[in-house]
Amino acid sequence: MSDVTRRTLIRGLIAATAAAATASAEAATRKRSSSGGSGRTRTDPKKTNKHKRPMARPSGPVERPKSARAPTRSAARLRHPKAQPVAARRPFSGGPPPRPHRTPDHRFARPHIGHLRPHPKAPHPPPARWTYRPYYTRWWVHPWWRFRYVTVAVVALTFTPWPWKVDWAPPARSGWTWVPGHWQGAVWTPGHWQPVAAAPRGYTYVPGYWMGSIYIDGYWRIKRRRSWVWVGAVYLEDGTSRWPHWRPEDEAPAGYTWESGFWDGEEWVDGFWRPEHRSGFTWVEAWYGEEGVYHAGYWYPLDEEADAIWIPGWFDGAAWIEGYWVDAAEYEEADIESWEPEAGWDDGWEAEENGENGADAPAEPLALPVE
Repeated sequence: MSDVTRRTLIRGLIAATAAAATASAEAATRKRSSSGGSGRTRTDPKKTNKHKRPMARPSGPVERPKSARAPTRSAARLRHPKAQPVAARRPFSGGPPPRPHRTPDHRFARPHIGHLRPHPKAPHPPPARWTYRPYYTRWWVHPWWRFRYVTVAVVALTFTPWPWKVDWAPPARSGWTWVPGHWQGAVWTPGHWQPVAAAPRGYTYVPGYWMGSIYIDGYWRIKRRRSWVWVGAVYLEDGTSRWPHWRPEDEAPAGYTWESGFWDGEEWVDGFWRPEHRSGFTWVEAWYGEEGVYHAGYWYPLDEEADAIWIPGWFDGAAWIEGYWVDAAEYEEADIESWEPEAGWDDGWEAEENGENGADAPAEPLALPVE
């Protein structure tokens, strides 16, 4: 393909992406892959294929309601009567906003990862690995929202971005400089912000990346990590991207693929091995919403049930917790605000304010926000 042809394709992509804006970004990102095969989840990149672990099933009446029937294809996107929290987004100017986790809204409230007690319904204690603990905090979130994770990684933009145009520049942003879109060999890199401040010692900058008109802010990451390799962002022809992430150096166990981790605006959360295929299910890819919520990837059943909603399964840092169907009427009429989590949902935040991040907190975090 010639450079002229590539540039022609990019111009077409610019127009299509800008017109579609946020709605098309979410729809494009949630692409599904076909499936068939076993249903096992691997959590430890170092383990060999002989240590496969079957998917865990949730326990207790909250995770497995009796009215478990299911939705039509149009209901696959989980709805909720309450609005998303706009405070989860990072302001265009200034540092990260106050953490949205300390809230009475039990769709998002969760304990600090350094102060986790065992959850009574979890089949295992909190993960020893620090970068898997954020998953486990979801046990204290309402069970219909455990595959979602509120972040402070998405920037609140008050204008329409055109990062695929060479001659476009956004409004001035305090503490940042704009790097226009450009070609790196045969690869097009859209425009992004670069911090004015120098990198902390031992860290390097990860440029922010776009999912349509949604911008996930850049951050500092550690330069080297033993037994892991860094995979840079890749932009696809439909305007979406595969975000940068750490991946184990080891080859994937037979039949498995790496589900990448993600940046939540404060911590790097590691990924895990999942089956490439699973009989009777299709994999829905992860995506960031414009409101700042990260929607983790999940298995969706190919056989649907009428008048019901699929509650996606999720990874809790040690095993896969199965999804299930819930009656659509029950879902729409549920009083989420009256739901009470188990004790421990607000543990650790006051200790963190006093500089107590937990005994196992790493001396060098894998990633740091740009302040």
